[in-house]
Amino acid sequence: MIVNQHPPPSKSGRPTKVFYGNQVSVAPPTFVFMTNNPQKTNFAYERYVSNQFRFHFGFEGTPLNFIWRKKKSTHSRKSGKRS
Repeated sequence: MIVNQHPPPSKSGRPTKVFYGNQVSVAPPTFVFMTNNPQKTNFAYERYVSNQFRFHFGFEGTPLNFIWRKKKSTHSRKSGKRS
């Protein structure tokens, strides 16, 4: 919902994709987002996400932590047949 309204910044022509996010802690609320390139996520976009969380989910006055991680690939790039 938040990412669809305002997508993350892109650099070098490749858009940053946010695949999913999870809440991993409650004191303070900490959220982990899996992306294709976490280094592209800048402070301004993190502030935008924080403000949207506060508005939509009632986190007014609560410190929020966001962790941006690279999603691990589930597909092998090796070619060959299975045995």
